[in-house]
Amino acid sequence: MRTTFQALVPTTHPHVGPTLHLLHGTKRIFFDEGEGRVKIFSCAVADHSDLADVHRSSRLGEQFSEFRDADASGATLLIDGATEGWSFSEKIAEGLHRILEELSIAPARVLVVTTNHLFTEDYRAWCNSRNVAPVNLFIYDYWAYKIAAELVDQAGSLEQALMQPIPEPKVSSKLLTYNRVFKAHRAAVVLQLQRNGELASSHASFMPDARPLPSDEQERMGSYLASLGWPSLTDLMPEWPELARKVPLTADRTAEDEYLSYVFGTILADIYAHVGFAVITESDFGVGRVDRVTEKPFKAIANRCPFVLVGQAGQLARLSSLGLIMGEMADPSYDTIACADKRLATCLRLIDELSRKSLVQLEEDRRRQADTLDANFRTLVELASQVSMGRLADKLAEALP
Repeated sequence: MRTTFQALVPTTHPHVGPTLHLLHGTKRIFFDEGEGRVKIFSCAVADHSDLADVHRSSRLGEQFSEFRDADASGATLLIDGATEGWSFSEKIAEGLHRILEELSIAPARVLVVTTNHLFTEDYRAWCNSRNVAPVNLFIYDYWAYKIAAELVDQAGSLEQALMQPIPEPKVSSKLLTYNRVFKAHRAAVVLQLQRNGELASSHASFMPDARPLPSDEQERMGSYLASLGWPSLTDLMPEWPELARKVPLTADRTAEDEYLSYVFGTILADIYAHVGFAVITESDFGVGRVDRVTEKPFKAIANRCPFVLVGQAGQLARLSSLGLIMGEMADPSYDTIACADKRLATCLRLIDELSRKSLVQLEEDRRRQADTLDANFRTLVELASQVSMGRLADKLAEALP
């Protein structure tokens, strides 16, 4: 029998959270109006630092207290961070267990959801070292299912999504790369494009929703980049003053609105259809103990667009674990390079090699890879069936006490 839920949405700051919204808000699985087989009191958490001091976050503090005061028999407190992939932090764990003890909430009644596949190992080790009863954990690749569900919604059904024809590539720009938040690997990608004179022939953004940077902020960011001591980045630093003066750098006139759509819903098919490839600068790069994939590569896959992934070691393997085929641009060699700088250098060389091709050559590349790109598109779409048929809900239920 399909798992059914009774969602006990907090009256204070009501929000079902990304996981329950994926299952219920899009009408893929029915929640009982009355007594569901599984009762969940859901709290969405984007900033994991809020868990270090729940009292500091009025929203979370009120929701935790409401869960305690409601004394919902048999209900589970769902702390839903499915949009995030936090690395384990002792400070966070200590803060969470402290508030649970203060409110007399048994850890067995709590389920934490995240996308970091290394979180369980680190958290369990911490609990064992302190002889602390652990909360329950549910780790899954939220963004893969989220983007798959969007594709099915847009097409009207799973069958219609799978029947969509392979679009004919018409490449008019070299590449697409969105770089919203200032991070070193993103700066390196844009700095190289600037040095090679390829910004004008690409859809490239860098801090698109920021204001022009004051001179002291430009210097502070430049000093930070230099302090990393990455040779691949040091080589590009002469370009930094010019790039810093360009901030905000937008992909085109409406880049800010498009970026927000890129994250929160729209697939941006028109842009992806006209670029040779995408450079995906992931949220994590050189970050210890994080194994997750955000929405970014799935957007490219959803548009059958080849991409270079500039991210954590092992992220291509994570994509492969979902059944996706890593094409010729997703060079598996850089996926095993542990050193952040060496991995960045490898990525930059690949991006340089590809971006030096003509638009005609890039269009031919896309045509040659069409079968692989379509196979990945279909694999991604079919993940939506795990949601619509209840398998994801069953997995969630299995993680509950």
